[in-house]
Amino acid sequence: MSTTETTLTTNDIPLHRLREIERMSVRAWNVCQNNNLTTLSALLHHYQAHGTFAKFRHAGRLTETELINICRKYLQEANVQRLQSIQKKLDRLDLNVPSPDWSLWSQTDLTSLNNELHQRIENFSTGAKDLLRFIVPPVHANIRAFDDYVSALQQKVGFTPADKLTLQELQAARAEVIQLSKQFSTFLPEEESFQQFATLWRERFGFTAEELSGYRQAFIARQFPLFHFLNDLLFVRGKGLPDHIQKTMTGRYSFRLGDQQRQLESIANEVGLTRERIRQIAGTIPGRIQTVVASLGPIAEYLCYQPLFYKGRDLLIIDDAYAQYVNASESVSFTPAFIAVVLETFLKEHYDRLEEDFDGATDYLVSSELTEAFDFDAFLRRMAERLEQRITQPYKLNLMQEVEANLKTASRLQLRRVVAVCELLAGKEFGLAATAAGEILFQRNTKKRLDEHIADLLLEVGTPLHVEELSARLNQAFPELETTPESVRGTMLRFPERFARYNTGSTYGLSEWETAGEGLKRGTFADIAEEFLAASDCPRHWTDIAQHVMRYRTTTERTVFGTLKADMTGRFHFYNGGMVGLSQKQYEGIDTNYRVIGGPTYQNLRTVIQDMGGNVETSKLVVYCMLHYRLPEQQAVHFVHRVLAGDRQESEAGVES
Repeated sequence: MSTTETTLTTNDIPLHRLREIERMSVRAWNVCQNNNLTTLSALLHHYQAHGTFAKFRHAGRLTETELINICRKYLQEANVQRLQSIQKKLDRLDLNVPSPDWSLWSQTDLTSLNNELHQRIENFSTGAKDLLRFIVPPVHANIRAFDDYVSALQQKVGFTPADKLTLQELQAARAEVIQLSKQFSTFLPEEESFQQFATLWRERFGFTAEELSGYRQAFIARQFPLFHFLNDLLFVRGKGLPDHIQKTMTGRYSFRLGDQQRQLESIANEVGLTRERIRQIAGTIPGRIQTVVASLGPIAEYLCYQPLFYKGRDLLIIDDAYAQYVNASESVSFTPAFIAVVLETFLKEHYDRLEEDFDGATDYLVSSELTEAFDFDAFLRRMAERLEQRITQPYKLNLMQEVEANLKTASRLQLRRVVAVCELLAGKEFGLAATAAGEILFQRNTKKRLDEHIADLLLEVGTPLHVEELSARLNQAFPELETTPESVRGTMLRFPERFARYNTGSTYGLSEWETAGEGLKRGTFADIAEEFLAASDCPRHWTDIAQHVMRYRTTTERTVFGTLKADMTGRFHFYNGGMVGLSQKQYEGIDTNYRVIGGPTYQNLRTVIQDMGGNVETSKLVVYCMLHYRLPEQQAVHFVHRVLAGDRQESEAGVES
């Protein structure tokens, strides 16, 4: 609780007493009473939380001004008391005390001091607590973060009076804690270790004590900048490797950003060796670097690199992102290849480095436990071979089955871990995406054909289109195709199993629509009529054929009949009486001696139907027509149905003749 809150709570003033002291108006008194502001502390709390009383009923401008003035008066008095209390504390403290080198502290000492800081913060004012609450990292249990934050606040300008009060409170707490820190022990076992390694490096690499002194503090803090040290050792001071090996390394390997690869002859002429000898030396460079790194001694516990925290991780990825992290943190410019060579030395007992490298920019260290059970290099080669093949349609590879088929030996737990590593490798090395079902998706790597573009467009539209419109839409979506109506028509005609003509002229759609959708059938009028007659055992009247065609085409009976008569392929045979059959079909056992039916015959049958009254039997009428008009059965059936339907065209008799 803040000093303000403590003062007002201890000596709180009831509303009736506050009314007497401040001579409150009746309206102000009623506003407080009606909104349960029965004490001075309640009144101040509301003002600090909302800054206004205007939302209260009957609180006009004058009433709100009166209440605000009362609040400001008492808040100012409390701040003065708090400021006097803090000032007394500041007079006893040295606010200019320098910050200790927290990196040299042991974790035990820091924990003790952090606990002390935490207890002091519990007694801070509300304003100070609110200020610290939003700081990242949290400062309530971190003396280093608290010290840095308060030091930064001291440099800030433009503080409000309330901010200044809070800053003074934090300054006093910082000075107290730093003075208290002098009582803690600062024995550092890391110091002894550094001196031992420094002696080793002076003897092995010729470093001087002054050259190594700059690494002392980071080493003791267990944040030894290994790559900065190696850059200093190998590339700046030129120690650790002979001169001709140094030049071969920098001239043949892109271990640093911006390095330019040189010809073998150029390096050989510079160092006075043969081209063949330089080629042989170049092959030994990675191993020589690892020998130098191993010569540094067991310093892994003094480093601070993410890949070195290897417990529970099956795959370590050394890529451009990690190289940028190392380069930025240590002011160096190494490539992932150099970093992988170095880290492999520290992790050789736990990880194996993959040899295959298809993207040329990423290295992988895989848990030795898994490399004994599965050949990851062979897996990468199989993925590369698949991608080199011609892929005309996307397909998925079941990763679990792929791994199981190539496992050496593994438990089910290892199997899942291997699959997870393979999924990461496929995505990182080749950009192959994995589905939620654990399948690797191989996208097509061939150019999309025109027929595939046409099929996709028709599928998107969902209805047959004229070749003119198809060509226009394709050119709008894919101008590089430069299609024409003729090329679109020719393409669809070459793939009859995929495309079909669904109307007169050049209107085409997908063949699958003929069975999948209603009201769609491929072919011309004549094609549909031919299919209809092929399914019939006997010739059919031309009006029946026209009605069937009109189920799939918007036309008239007369147009259909005219189209059949004009067919030049000779597919249809026209009998008397408007009956039509197929020329190549044998109608065995069928009476095809059809007769022309004139107008009087129609009128005669109508009279017979009228005489039958309401007892009209179709079967009897058919027999009547067969006997009296000598019509074949099929023609008689059609004739009866047409008369009963009452839809005979006036000129039908003329067509049948």
